[in-house]
Amino acid sequence: TSLIIGGTQDNGSNKWTGASSVTHMYGADGMDCMIDHSNSNILYFSTQNGGLRKSTNGGTTSSGIKPAGSSGSWVTPYVMNPSNSSIIYAGYSDIYKSTNGGSTWSISTTFSGSGAMAHGTNNTSRVYASSGSSIYMSNDAGATWTNVTSNLPSQTITDITVNPDNSPEVWVTLSGFIDGPKVYRSGNAGTTWVNMTGSLPNILVHCIA
Repeated sequence: TSLIIGGTQDNGSNKWTGASSVTHMYGADGMDCMIDHSNSNILYFSTQNGGLRKSTNGGTTSSGIKPAGSSGSWVTPYVMNPSNSSIIYAGYSDIYKSTNGGSTWSISTTFSGSGAMAHGTNNTSRVYASSGSSIYMSNDAGATWTNVTSNLPSQTITDITVNPDNSPEVWVTLSGFIDGPKVYRSGNAGTTWVNMTGSLPNILVHCIA
């Protein structure tokens, strides 16, 4: 519970273990990251434009595992299967899937998941991914995908989160200085969406938990 890793612009990827200082693991712009939930020595962290790295010794050393030929956005999203930590997804210009912790990759779909990604917990076959204002859902661990944008506004999706006890309940945040459409919820895996913005002010919303 005292292990946190995070990316920092211009100051790389860093690790905190409860002390009064952090450990600098890697340089460049630090971006999205993951900790293996079955082995806390296995860390995934990334640099700008999808430069994904993996460490098996707690961040002392690392190696690049970015899928060959892939193209990532400035902050490329990654998610890990909550039951099997060897299964990870990466949202590049295509969505990639690995079943061996990034040693090899396969293209899961031919559309981009470069905006945001989220993984179901009680149903580990359900994965969500976005690109621009579109959101997609897979109910078979990335074998097939369905566009579930439905009645969402045409604004960039900045983040996705899933109810860990109920994978059809999914929330998204939207960018743009448009008063009102900031946070939306679906209780049916994206078939329909309801505006849950409430009294949030007219500023960009970047993340949700």
